[in-house]
Amino acid sequence: VRGVEGGKPAAAALVLPVCLLWELPAAKAYIRAVSHHNSSSMQFSDLPAIFGYPLPPEGLVGLLVEASPANACLPLKAPPSNRSVFIALVQRFNCSFDLKVFHAQQAGFLGVIVHNVGSDELLNMVW
Repeated sequence: VRGVEGGKPAAAALVLPVCLLWELPAAKAYIRAVSHHNSSSMQFSDLPAIFGYPLPPEGLVGLLVEASPANACLPLKAPPSNRSVFIALVQRFNCSFDLKVFHAQQAGFLGVIVHNVGSDELLNMVW
């Protein structure tokens, strides 16, 4: 997971609060997704990207928005136009990680989580 910068207003498909916190500086992170609709939370293992801006040591808290299109291989719809931090949830495969992150950056997301499809294997995002 790495941060990105940029922004444009628009609607979002799925919004969940997300907290990204470092277990070890610049080595491993975890993702905690919390739903205020049903008071549930889930924690996922994560590996940081090998490119992009590093997350701050204290982590990043924001709203998780399902990317549209889901694989982010084409330009994304922007998150809602308010002052919240938005993190794009993107499916793996079909194009490079850097293109996915670029499209999220251009749409105005401040972070990207790329999730695996059909596997729980953790991989570092590389160019």
